[in-house]
Amino acid sequence: MKHVKPTARAAGDTFVVQFLSPGYLFHVGVDLVLASMVLAGIKLVTGYELSPHSVAHTENAISFVKRYLQLGEWLFQHACSRAVKSPSFKRVNWKEMSQSFSSNFLGSTMRLMDDFQKAFDKSTGAPGARKIEEL
Repeated sequence: MKHVKPTARAAGDTFVVQFLSPGYLFHVGVDLVLASMVLAGIKLVTGYELSPHSVAHTENAISFVKRYLQLGEWLFQHACSRAVKSPSFKRVNWKEMSQSFSSNFLGSTMRLMDDFQKAFDKSTGAPGARKIEEL
């Protein structure tokens, strides 16, 4: 009797092997930690935080979400303290930075709208058919 080697795995086996590999689990873990740090940054900058009750409904899950958010806050504070001590970072003037951001954002938005208007006029063959400002 001839021995036949299996040539392919069942779809379920591939799923389990792919999602339980150490590399994939590490990748997901890093992504979760970074997401927690982003949520901590949002809380620090805006004062708004994710409500654990909005994403979890049992006491254990709520407790887990709270610890997850606390981990992100701790890591964010640690990263900020490292940045403050590092010579690679410098303090910026917030008022100057926000004005610069606003003017750059508005300028690029206006250029984008002008480009869109030109493309619209070209495609319809009617220059100035309806200005974007009127919309």
